Amino acid sequence: MKGLLIKDFKLMKNQKNFLFVIFIGAIASMLLSGFSSFLMGYFPFICSFFVLSTISYDEFDNGNAFLYTLPFSRKTYVKEKYLFGFLAGTAGCIISLIITVLYRYFTHTGFSLTELLVPAAAVLMILIIILSFMLPIHLKFGGEKGRYALFGIFLFLVLFGGIGLQFFPLEVLGEFLHALKPAGFLSLLAVFTFVFTFISYRISVLIQERKEF
Repeated sequence: MKGLLIKDFKLMKNQKNFLFVIFIGAIASMLLSGFSSFLMGYFPFICSFFVLSTISYDEFDNGNAFLYTLPFSRKTYVKEKYLFGFLAGTAGCIISLIITVLYRYFTHTGFSLTELLVPAAAVLMILIIILSFMLPIHLKFGGEKGRYALFGIFLFLVLFGGIGLQFFPLEVLGEFLHALKPAGFLSLLAVFTFVFTFISYRISVLIQERKEF
């Protein structure tokens, strides 16, 4: 797995100019808008979703046929993709948090670190959930077809969510989340994240093991 991680981080390094432009653009947007949490809610997703690009790189020109001649299993390959996405997203979250803390420290009075730690933890877990949702689709359909599949699933979820709001209004959901308090909300989100990621991982392993190259 170490070799796969090194490979993907080297691929990410080749895109350092793109990541730098995105990072500077996000900081500029934060400074111009005054919305200090923008960077923390944007940059980690860009870093984490680069894992989808690494899958496309692996599949390019039938690259997987060569890749699997190396001494690792398909299960290890899937495990590395989840780990790489988590590590990249965590790194992006830490960098964003440091910049946001410095911005808040110099521009806001009465600054409290707790105000940012709770959203940062929530952003990281939501990032993992979204990534766990996208990875099996990308592994199953590939880059091009995967985008169409994601679009179709997104439309379905929007439709399903619209129907659900008829029975569970946003006011009820807001009251429920408010009653949980930050600690309760993070605990519930952490449990959901763990369960959802585990299910996603098992599905991804099955998809990859059944693939023919």
